[in-house]
Amino acid sequence: MAKSSTKKTTRKNPVKALPWDHPAVLLSTWFGIGKLKFAPGTLGSLGALPVIAFVFGMTQGHNLFLWLLVATIIIFFAGLWASDFYSTHYGKKDPSEVVIDEVAGQMLAITFITFDVGPHVTAPHVIFPYLIIFLFFRFFDIWKPWPCSLFETKYKGGLGIMLDDIMAAVYALTLFYAIAVALMLFFTFSS
Repeated sequence: MAKSSTKKTTRKNPVKALPWDHPAVLLSTWFGIGKLKFAPGTLGSLGALPVIAFVFGMTQGHNLFLWLLVATIIIFFAGLWASDFYSTHYGKKDPSEVVIDEVAGQMLAITFITFDVGPHVTAPHVIFPYLIIFLFFRFFDIWKPWPCSLFETKYKGGLGIMLDDIMAAVYALTLFYAIAVALMLFFTFSS
């Protein structure tokens, strides 16, 4: 009869889950959006919209760019701490449930297309540009061209998690304004 080999397996102790109401969990998952199984990055990007609506409502469009920029900076720095704490606790490099980086990136992209938005703007004037910048941001966030990918690999923890989405926003804005300028030039010289 053949000897049966018994192989010892070493099992790591499971990491104790952080409570759902821990500030790092609430912020990094953007109040639970990142815990949803379907497209957490896209849903996280949409999570920026209530913040934008809140800022618009509070300012009535006055100094909207400034207040959106302030909100974006606050979310970015909160995201640095929360995503670093969360990823370190769970030992994951860039957990898919951490979506505050998408919120900050989307906020940055939308902030820089609000220059022409005034207090008397109506929804149809902003929906199309917001939709376009949303799609451009998601494209670059998923694709992660260089240096987005560099930020993600070079910097560890919260900084790497947050910076690649900020760079995706910069790419989205560059494409958005390049198309806008090209269309302006085309229509200026074609008439």
